[in-house]
Amino acid sequence: MAAEHELTPGSYIGHHLAFFEHPVGQGGFWTLNLDSLLTSLVLGILGMGFIWWVVRGATSGVPGRRQAFVELACEFVDKQAKDIFQGDRKFIAPAALTVFVWVLLMNSMDFLPVDIMAWITGLLGAHHGFRIVPTADVNTTFALALSVWVLMIAFAIKVKGVGGFIHELFCSPFGSNPLLWVPNFLFNLVEYISKPLSHSLRLFGNMYAGEIIFLLLWLMAAVGLVGTVFAVLLGLGWAIFHILIVALQAYIFMMLTIVYIQMGSLDLSQPLSSRKGKTMDPKIQLIAMIQAYTGVGIGLMIGLGALGACVGVGIMCSRFLEGAARQPELMPQLQAKVFLLLGLIDASFIIGVGLAMFFAFANPLLSQVR
Repeated sequence: MAAEHELTPGSYIGHHLAFFEHPVGQGGFWTLNLDSLLTSLVLGILGMGFIWWVVRGATSGVPGRRQAFVELACEFVDKQAKDIFQGDRKFIAPAALTVFVWVLLMNSMDFLPVDIMAWITGLLGAHHGFRIVPTADVNTTFALALSVWVLMIAFAIKVKGVGGFIHELFCSPFGSNPLLWVPNFLFNLVEYISKPLSHSLRLFGNMYAGEIIFLLLWLMAAVGLVGTVFAVLLGLGWAIFHILIVALQAYIFMMLTIVYIQMGSLDLSQPLSSRKGKTMDPKIQLIAMIQAYTGVGIGLMIGLGALGACVGVGIMCSRFLEGAARQPELMPQLQAKVFLLLGLIDASFIIGVGLAMFFAFANPLLSQVR
């Protein structure tokens, strides 16, 4: 019986990564993570309530520390929205501020000691696990990203109309030739699918990895006094570094929210000269076009190079294992040749990365723009 309840590293981490779930239907999809829902809801109310409380008591005279802090945050977010969004910011700036504050507070829950919080939540009835970091739950980040995605499509339909939105799906970016409708639609489909995926998984991956690292550091305390000392020192160092990650991920999520909504608001079927807002200088347009196509080329060079290297290494290693299984006495000779070929395959990929970095930081095409 003692062995059944013995605490192991796997059971310790598994307990802290378990959700406080409530099924609402058949199957795992119809399950609510009540811990993520409750924590995010409480943090949202506290964050927005704090800002409302400060704004309600704001004065036109010398601001206090709380008012100065809120004004600084509002001006910072409004400046980011002004630099990116071309249009009325009455909705975008408050939405961006809400996203930034909410995600920042949810990320900051990672600083609370997990064992103490597990003890407190256990007293409240959550004996089988309670995750206190909502953004370490992929359901939360997907919900946020999909909300931004819906706003992006709503702004696109508002600016272009339903017909204009459908027209852009099939006629942009390659043109309105009927032969290009399918490639255009597939290109836009990939773009629309990748936006919420990258938006959500970036935040989730960083916060989940940070949570795992904290748990691994706290495990060191189980080996004794020395492990406890090292766990505290390393945990303090990681917590200091994690402050940057927590704030940076909230900032990136907010910026991508503004960028995606702005991208949806652009009517690409109209020339730049007829669009609302500022028009670009032709020289700047040319530089932007060169940089855009260079970015596509860099992505293809690195992506295809990595794909080719991975396929080559996989095929070579599988043949090596087959040959070693058939003739084990040749394994030392084959092993030397395998490592030689590994270096050659990696060298071709590294050369491609070097060329990509050359075009990224010293693009000779830009020097031709006078």
